[in-house]
Amino acid sequence: MNGYEFVKSVLSQTDNDLKPLINITDGKETEWLEFKAASLPLPDEDTKATRAELCWNIAKSIAAIANSVGGALLLGISDDAEVVQLEGSGFKDKDQFTRKIMDEIIAPKAGHWKDDKSKWVSNIGLENFVAFRWAAYESQPILVLLVKPNTDRRYIEFECNTKSVISNKVPR
Repeated sequence: MNGYEFVKSVLSQTDNDLKPLINITDGKETEWLEFKAASLPLPDEDTKATRAELCWNIAKSIAAIANSVGGALLLGISDDAEVVQLEGSGFKDKDQFTRKIMDEIIAPKAGHWKDDKSKWVSNIGLENFVAFRWAAYESQPILVLLVKPNTDRRYIEFECNTKSVISNKVPR
């Protein structure tokens, strides 16, 4: 069982409650589980992170998870496993927020996904790697990006504006 299948199994058995999944890891990130607080800087957050940098970090995490054993990225949970209100990232409606993440991060207009066998491609079938699922943690909505492992042995890279390419080779 890979990380993607494991996360799907746990969520199915817990009616999309993330608490058991997070407890399994003692509230820590793993090779197959990643926490991201937001896609926008929070209003009360003392950070210099820009929207583009937060989106970039989410994109890098997706590539890393896909190029590993698969798993999930939990959007709305901080690095120390605390719930962060998604309203600061523009959350008002689940469908609208999911579309926003798809348009700005999964298939961005400012950047392109590519693989090692082709030129720049706007989308190498990323929908085959990422599926969205809403879950709850401490009674708050959390967007789960389920990431399938990259089994075709290509590696995924992402470049956004002037950022360098992140390359996470699949172990052979």
